[in-house]
Amino acid sequence: MLKKVKEQLDKLQYYQKTLQVENILVSLLKNLDSLDLAALERFVEMQEINIELRDWDYTCGDGCCYDYGVELLIDGESTDGEDSSYIGENVPRALEEVLKKTGFKFKIE
Repeated sequence: MLKKVKEQLDKLQYYQKTLQVENILVSLLKNLDSLDLAALERFVEMQEINIELRDWDYTCGDGCCYDYGVELLIDGESTDGEDSSYIGENVPRALEEVLKKTGFKFKIE
């Protein structure tokens, strides 16, 4: 008798787990439009991105002008945009560029 009860409980647990998985899949399918597939793909594959902060400086020909900055390179590519050579000095903007590259949706406050 106990063996039959245990078998029934095992079956019930299996069906509960199956139902949970089905509910998760249904929820994912309902929200498919809002899924960020690039971010999901990176998360699943755990791809590594290379982030490089490269210091630079410049002195004009006659030596009267000097400028310097920090450039952000992601996977060997310079970031786009105005003043990208100075982006390494702007932490929120640099973080935004890295998060964009990873494909995650984000909000910086």
